[in-house]
Amino acid sequence: MTHTNTKEDQFGSTIGNGTYHVQYHVIDTAAFPQVSVSINNSGTTESVYVTYTNADNAKSTTVRFSNHMSNAVMFGDQLDGAVATNLQILFRIGLATRTFAAASSLVIETKQIKKATMSQYEECAYSMQDLYAMGEGADISAHTGKLAKGSNRIIVSTTVVRMNSTIINRLGEVVEVGTYTYAAI
Repeated sequence: MTHTNTKEDQFGSTIGNGTYHVQYHVIDTAAFPQVSVSINNSGTTESVYVTYTNADNAKSTTVRFSNHMSNAVMFGDQLDGAVATNLQILFRIGLATRTFAAASSLVIETKQIKKATMSQYEECAYSMQDLYAMGEGADISAHTGKLAKGSNRIIVSTTVVRMNSTIINRLGEVVEVGTYTYAAI
């Protein structure tokens, strides 16, 4: 059996050796004469880097085309060529705007208890789904301290609230989840 030495990223994707390069594309910048484009093929991987620079404000961004992931893309320093849109590129160089819409959901705080202790609590007439169906701002204080119907969850909240969704990013920071809408200037 022959064993070849190949490098892989942390997701198992093969990293090329610079003898070939992936396909890439360049957005049409004809409407923006102040934008220059440079293309750089990696000497050590299969990656191709397309850099857009706006001469009017000295802003630039690099779009990376590759078969493997890099920290620069994961941390947002470079855009992923496989998914970056023209408006995302233009935003990065000051030629588009974006607005953020936070993802949110209704929240009712509960506490899970052991099934063996469920008999110690009164069951409310509503399931968790029923309580959520009451909507944002609903007063559920009459059910606080009771078991949600058909569950082993004690209702802790007094009101159904809407909270923005968050995640913990690669740096350990709590960040809001949502979507960006881009528009040309």
